[in-house]
Amino acid sequence: MKKIGLLLGLTLLVGCSAPSAQLKLSSDKENNRASSVSKSPTVSIPFKTRAQASQIEKMGADILEVQPGYLVAIVSPKVTRLLKEKGFTTTPVQVGNGQRNVFDKGYHTYASMVEELKSTVAKYPSICQLVDIGDSWEKTRGQADRDIWALKITGPSKGQKPNILFDANHHAREIVTTELAMKLISYLTTGYEKDAQVKNWVDTREIWIIPMNNPDGHIKAEKGLDWRKNTDSALSNDASFPPYGTGVDLNRNYPFHWGESASDNPSDPTFQGPGAFSEPETQAVRELFKQKKFAVSLFLHSYSNLVLYPWGYSADPTKDDARFAAVARKMASYNNYTPMPESQLYVCSGGSDDWAYGEMGAFSMTIEVGGRKDGFDPPYASMDRFWKENLPSFQLLLKIAHDPWKEKI
Repeated sequence: MKKIGLLLGLTLLVGCSAPSAQLKLSSDKENNRASSVSKSPTVSIPFKTRAQASQIEKMGADILEVQPGYLVAIVSPKVTRLLKEKGFTTTPVQVGNGQRNVFDKGYHTYASMVEELKSTVAKYPSICQLVDIGDSWEKTRGQADRDIWALKITGPSKGQKPNILFDANHHAREIVTTELAMKLISYLTTGYEKDAQVKNWVDTREIWIIPMNNPDGHIKAEKGLDWRKNTDSALSNDASFPPYGTGVDLNRNYPFHWGESASDNPSDPTFQGPGAFSEPETQAVRELFKQKKFAVSLFLHSYSNLVLYPWGYSADPTKDDARFAAVARKMASYNNYTPMPESQLYVCSGGSDDWAYGEMGAFSMTIEVGGRKDGFDPPYASMDRFWKENLPSFQLLLKIAHDPWKEKI
């Protein structure tokens, strides 16, 4: 996408190719999710301290969840050897529906998401604008034609309005997050003329929703790969085990304390990239933040049934820890998830929440949707449960957007 004009490269729609040979997908068993899991199993790894959990991640373990005294991760043979050398033990575990290796037809593909967004704008032109906020990595290399889309929802009333962002699908395989974002869009647009509270939120706030921050990676998930990162192949072309292969972990690519505690190995699942904001997908978020100066941001991930808040890079509390904790507890009272600072899981740097709060001043949080029995690709029917669990949290953040630091919760 060419960056021109005062919109900082954001292309506004008002009212309404193939990847490289090294990344080419086939339909044979070598490339489906079951094959990748069988080659690199999901295991339980006991640990005693938070520092040990962080050490395990830096060794290249693809951590799925963290529980008191142990974590669950996908580990390659190389990582298994490193863990053994450092004295860690591993025990195989089953991760439920996430290993079905099925992309249910109810889930949005990139193409169907774009089609629905354009249809929504056509149907609700007075409150919706579709914005091209950037290009995927493959588009920047001429390998595909995928833009990163954001939907702006706000009423026609003038005056200063707080900006709030809901962002989904930083990690490719976390497909349920795109669905929650699309359901939120439907809730706000269809409810505008029917629900007085929804109308008030839309009229008095500027709501931005990015349903798919990582479209290239999502395409991999659509085809059955257990893909986490984007598809940046500049430094790594190891596609033999998708979570450890090609790409950059977009949620380790933000500049706030970048490089302190994420992996610098290009084939690791949490590879931080060659530099902060090296990826077009995170650059797109940066440019939108610079323009809109969001008061509140929520990043949707899966899975672990968690409500998370800064810091991630440090075990020290933020100066706003009491407020973050209070809001997180309130959100957890709705969805029965566990509220905690991100670093209580393990210390990791370069995350979106730390940057959005620490550098941009937003009240920024993360929800990890679903549990181990759900995994990354549960039956689409699970979306009804996820929506009921998390809508009240979305409503709470919409409610406090005018003053997230003091508004009564």
